Amino acid sequence: MKKFIVTTTINKPTTATLKFAEIAKRDNWEFIVVGDTKTPHEEYEKLDCIYLSPDKQSGLYPELSEIIGWRTIQRRNIGFIYAYQNGADIVATVDDDNIPYDNWGTDLYVGREVEVDYYENTRFNIFDPLSVTNQSHLWHRGYPIEALQLKNDVEYKGKKKIIPLIQADLWDGDPDIDAMCRLTFKPIVKFDITKPYASSQFSPFNSQNTFIHRCSKILCRMALCR
Repeated sequence: MKKFIVTTTINKPTTATLKFAEIAKRDNWEFIVVGDTKTPHEEYEKLDCIYLSPDKQSGLYPELSEIIGWRTIQRRNIGFIYAYQNGADIVATVDDDNIPYDNWGTDLYVGREVEVDYYENTRFNIFDPLSVTNQSHLWHRGYPIEALQLKNDVEYKGKKKIIPLIQADLWDGDPDIDAMCRLTFKPIVKFDITKPYASSQFSPFNSQNTFIHRCSKILCRMALCR
């Protein structure tokens, strides 16, 4: 199985970046860092990673590079395509300020059958992943504001076996949540999740700590848009 970690950055190698490089070497991942115009290129060329400099990106994917533009987090899409074309079975998309635990990436469920706890919102057709955690007063970035009063009306549907193609892990500490939610609560969190859960309803997720299978329509669409 070929596994790639993908990020983009304009910063010098951070604690998180160095940790992902260490994990990649230890646990048989390939680590892709997608550069931007402000990125300190020489520092990443010395790092144990696949560094895609602006010149390399423009050479490999000139049309896409021009469409995306510079000084934007969307440069990360270049890394997804590079990983896909190089045979990635799983792509992990991460941020350079999200420091991984030592066991990061060891509980991979994407692409294999797994038994999960299954939930559904009984009053709205979008499931908030935070609604069944110990932080249910918060809401995930991307959850519709107009449905906040309904978001915790969730019913447990029992156990179900699925083969997930996307695994969206959460984040302790200062969580990547809705901006208004952060301003209101200023939370520092520790999630108590011990086993996987899912829903058949639409659910928001982000690119900070997410694993995507090669067969996911999301990754395929990104990889084919070149």
